[in-house]
Amino acid sequence: MSNMGFPIWLVENAAPAGGDRRAAARALPFVTGRDMRVEALGFDVMALHRPAWHDLADRAIEANVFLDADFALAAAQHFAPAARPVFLVARAHVEGRMRLVGLCPLGPSLSILGPPRVWTHDYANLGTPLLDRACAAEAFEALLAFVARERPRAGALVFPALREDGPVAALIRERARRGARARAFDPRRRAALTFDAPPAPPNKTQRRQWRRLAEEGALAFRLIERPNGVRDAAERFLALETAGWKGEVGTAMLQEAGDAAFARVALRQMARRARCRIAELTLDGAPVALAVLLVQGRTAMYWKIAHDPRYDRFSPGVQLTLRLTEALRTEGALDLVDSCAVEGHTMIEPLWPARIALIDAAVSLPRRETAFGRALARESLRRNARGLAKRMFYLFSRRKTN
Repeated sequence: MSNMGFPIWLVENAAPAGGDRRAAARALPFVTGRDMRVEALGFDVMALHRPAWHDLADRAIEANVFLDADFALAAAQHFAPAARPVFLVARAHVEGRMRLVGLCPLGPSLSILGPPRVWTHDYANLGTPLLDRACAAEAFEALLAFVARERPRAGALVFPALREDGPVAALIRERARRGARARAFDPRRRAALTFDAPPAPPNKTQRRQWRRLAEEGALAFRLIERPNGVRDAAERFLALETAGWKGEVGTAMLQEAGDAAFARVALRQMARRARCRIAELTLDGAPVALAVLLVQGRTAMYWKIAHDPRYDRFSPGVQLTLRLTEALRTEGALDLVDSCAVEGHTMIEPLWPARIALIDAAVSLPRRETAFGRALARESLRRNARGLAKRMFYLFSRRKTN
C-alpha cells in the first residue's frame, strides 16, 4: 500500500509484468448506488483523457483554471514524484452516454498530520474540484464516498482555498444542513478586479512615476496571446523573476528544473487553447515588467508578475497592472480577475478594491462522521506545524538577503 492509503497501482499506474498498463490503471472501480463510477488514476493515464477533461472544465459548476488539464498535468509530470497527486475521477450516464462528471486530485500524505487533502501546490491558488453542473451534488458525494472506502479512518477530506460564496462551498453547506459535518479554516480575502464600477484613475505618485519612466526611453504595453509569442514571453518572464527578490531567496522557477519545465509546458499548451495571456511593459523594446494571466471562461487569474529590479523606483509592477486593467476593461471579455495575492498585499489591493472571500474546508466523509472530530484535531496540529515552518523560512530568508 502507498502512504496515501491507496493501492500502489492507483498511484503509479504500475501494471503487472507482461500486463497492460491501461487495464491495470482502470482496475477496481468504485460504483455507487446510482451507478456512478469512481477511480483513482495517475497523471499519465489522465493524459489519455485530456479531451474529456477539457469538456468537464467547460461544464463545471465552478471554474478552476488550476485544474485545467494542461496546467495540472504539467505540474504532476514535472514536480518531484513525491509531490504528485492521484486524480479521483467520477463517471456517470448523462444524456444517454457515459461521461466524466467529477475530478478531484488528492495530494500525497507525507506525514501522519492531518486528514487527506485535495491537491494544491505553490503555483495553484484554488482547490476547487471540477463537478458537472448536471449532477454536481451526486458527483461530489461519490468522490467523498470513494475516499471513505479507501481511507476508512480518515474522517474528513480537506479542500484548500475555496471561494466562500462559490457553488462548491454551497454544496458543502447543503450537506451540513442534511446532517454531514464541515468546518471552515483560515478565512481570508484577496484582491480582485471587477468591471461593474468605473476604475480609480492613477494617483499623483503613479502618474509621476510613469512620466519619469518614460524619460528613460520609449514605453510600450501589449497583451500577448499567440502561442509562439507566449512561449517567448514566458522565457522573458522567467528571467525577470530570477533577477528579482525570488532569485535572491532561491524560489524563482528557473532555479528548480522541474518548476521551470512545468511553467514552460503549461503556459505553451494553455496558450494554444486561448487559456494563457501575458502582459508586457517594455522600455526601448526590453522588458520592464511581465504578468501571466490564466483564463477560464469569463474568469482570469493574475497568476504571476515579475519586473526588472533596476526600475524599482518607478513601481513597474504597478504601472503594468494599471495598463492591464485598462486593457481588460476595454475588451470586456472578463467578469472577474482574481489577483492570486495574499491578503493585505500592498501593491495590488489599492489598485483592485474588490475582494474575494476564501476558506479552507474540512468535510466529513460519508458514514465516517464519528471520526470527524479526530480529523479536525489532526488538521489543527498540521496547520500549527506548517505555520511554524513558514515563519522560520521567512525569518531565514530575510536574514539571507540583509
